[in-house]
Amino acid sequence: MTSAAVGTGLSHLAALFALGLGCAYPTYEEGELWDAVTVAPSMIVLMGYSFVVIGGTIIGLGITWFGLTGTLVVTGILIGGRGVYLLLSVGLSVLSYWYSQRRYQRYVSNKAQIDADEFGSIIQGKGITADDCGGY
Repeated sequence: MTSAAVGTGLSHLAALFALGLGCAYPTYEEGELWDAVTVAPSMIVLMGYSFVVIGGTIIGLGITWFGLTGTLVVTGILIGGRGVYLLLSVGLSVLSYWYSQRRYQRYVSNKAQIDADEFGSIIQGKGITADDCGGY
């Protein structure tokens, strides 16, 4: 049960990390799959993501396994290492997600500004004033 909870938590952290990594390096490669042209993340980005996630998962589940079986001797180095592991795992994932949120918000606000500018130029081109729109 505990291993399943740790695995679920690590899966959520991996998903948060994937969002941030995809926003930081939005490079895709075109390929053909089942006679259809499709895009996939760049192989170098995918390998980097896999290395971080698989390595972190092996460490996390290994510590959990040895902790549950009682073969893990608690020392200062283990506690410090576990703290660094948790800081890197949670911190990197949360920062990646925060970065993706910020990029998305910037995209939406820029898109809204561009749409408003285009609408304004259309209205001005037709000779419509704010008074014609009820003073707005």
